[in-house]
Amino acid sequence: MQLPNNKIIQNLRQSKYLELFPNLKEEKAQKFTSVILTFIALSFFALFAINPTISTILRLRRELADNQLTQEQLTQKINNLSSLGKQYQQIETDIPYVLGSLPQDPQISLLVAHLQSIAKDASVTLIGIQTFEVEITTPKTAQKKYSSYSFSLSSEGDYNNTLKLIDSISTMQRVVSLDLIGLNRKADQSGIIQLSLKGTAYFKN
Repeated sequence: MQLPNNKIIQNLRQSKYLELFPNLKEEKAQKFTSVILTFIALSFFALFAINPTISTILRLRRELADNQLTQEQLTQKINNLSSLGKQYQQIETDIPYVLGSLPQDPQISLLVAHLQSIAKDASVTLIGIQTFEVEITTPKTAQKKYSSYSFSLSSEGDYNNTLKLIDSISTMQRVVSLDLIGLNRKADQSGIIQLSLKGTAYFKN
């Protein structure tokens, strides 16, 4: 087999076609570098462009979650108020009786007037009503949620009406306790009972 002529090989080495290979490699490297730099630049600017949007989305999601929690709490409060409103309507008619049972102050004059009215309804003769000093709160009794004062009542009437008077006082709306009850027959009048009663009336501190 005949080897190529050395002159032909030398001509190929000096040929312009071989000179194109370095240029092709350099152009390819430049294009590749340009693509990478372009991608980096786009990523960099895209990050700055998207970051505010992401922050806004995250903030809106937090606000939405907070608003949902607030709405749930408000709904619960509305339901509670509605339930309390229904309960209040059920006891609304009883409130005046409750407040009258244990008033905010002594209301001595009202108690005396009430006792006079009860005695009149019981058809007994009221001899007298007396109220005593209001109990003063001291450090020992500061924990008590109520105060009190004593009163006394004396009357004359027949036996049944006297019992009616005692029962009416013990069941009156105002909270009172009967501490002492004394019954005596009137010497000069048969069938007439003399009543001596001592009690305690209460009110809130």
